[in-house]
Formats: sequence, C-alpha cells, structure tokens
Amino acid sequence: MIKKHLLSLHEKKEEWEEKLTNRQKRLLDTFKFLLKLTILSIPLYILSAIEWNPIFLRSLNASIVTEILSLLGLNVENTGTFILLEDLTIDVSTDSTAWKSMLAVTALVLATNFKLLSKLKGVFIGVLTVFTANLVRISSMAYLVTVYNIDYEFIHTFLWRWGLMSIVFGYWIIWFKLSGENEAL
Repeated sequence: MIKKHLLSLHEKKEEWEEKLTNRQKRLLDTFKFLLKLTILSIPLYILSAIEWNPIFLRSLNASIVTEILSLLGLNVENTGTFILLEDLTIDVSTDSTAWKSMLAVTALVLATNFKLLSKLKGVFIGVLTVFTANLVRISSMAYLVTVYNIDYEFIHTFLWRWGLMSIVFGYWIIWFKLSGENEAL
C-alpha cells in the first residue's frame, strides 16, 4: 500500500517536473541544492553552539606544523596545542584547525546531485586539500612572522582567513566542473 502510494507520488512529481521550463528546472535544482546545503550545515551550528574543542585535531595540527617549521630551519618546540618559537608562541585554537572549512567543503560537495561515489571522492579530496592548506597557512604565518617580522594580524586576518575561504569555494567549483554533468543523477 505504502509502496504503491510512493510510486504514485513519484509519477506525479515526474509529470509536474516535465511541465517546467528550463529556467524553472534550474531554479528548482538550485532550491534543492540550497535546501540540502542548509540541512548539511546543521552540524556546524551545533558544534559551534556547544563550543566543540577537538584537542586531538588541535594537537595534530600543532605537531605537524612544528615538524614543517623545523624542516624550514627554525628552532621550534611543540607542547600539546602550542607551537613555541623564539619570539612567538602560537596556540592552535579550535578555529585554527580549519574544521569549519572542512565541514563547509563537505556540505558543498554532498549537496550536489552527483553520484554517491563521486561525492565521497570529492569530500575526501576536499577535506584533505583544506587540511593541507591549513597546515601551509599556519606554517607560513609562523615563518613570515618569525623570519621576516611581518605583522601577524595582517597575515592571519586578511591573507589567510580570506585565502582559506577562497580555497574552499575554489576547490568546490573545480570539483563540480570536473565531475561533469554525466555524473548527475
């Protein structure tokens, strides 16, 4: 009975969608994407509201950045979530882990109409890209401030905060284009 009713609803939906103009179909697809994106953004709001503090992610970032800075020739130590340089101490805060950017790229990819395998690959590569870019972000800030005495706030706020957002959206646009229309369901 339920299966029959669902089949009937699906047929009515298809009939209704066939009557739409191309512009209306694009608007409907956009609405569906935005609705899915909004729903997939809920974890971001929940984790922000409870002030989620992923110590493991903070410590992981701090230890990898410490290794990178050491390879670049700096005298650096790592203590938990802290990166200790000669004239600079960096606390890798929750926001400095790029967890919001990783959730954003995940939501953007999953909200599309592409096949599940394509989306899973997109999420994996996207999260890895954002994570790696964030390591470069923290390392370059520490290096530029320590070696060249460049203003930390300028690098952090202007260059890298906007830069990370550009990486998220740039990755998503490139992934979307490369996935192509033949991947759409």
